[in-house]
Amino acid sequence: MGAAVVAGCSGLLDLVFVLDSAGTVHAERWHYMLDFVEWIVDRLDVAADRTRVAVVYWSDSAYVGFTLDRYFVRQVRSGTSLTL
Repeated sequence: MGAAVVAGCSGLLDLVFVLDSAGTVHAERWHYMLDFVEWIVDRLDVAADRTRVAVVYWSDSAYVGFTLDRYFVRQVRSGTSLTL
């Protein structure tokens, strides 16, 4: 993937991933989305005073997977229903 994401980013950032969870998204493409999110999160400094991450799923309606204040460390990967 591209060099646009700087490894070890330590800036202040609120990042919300909006994932298409509609039935039209095939399992293989769903896994591509999760791999992409994981790739991005692994390159960020996730912490309460650095990068905060949230997930919103949408299909016919939207729902919050987890909010910006729920995970502050690399718990983002293990603490979600995304299985990041």
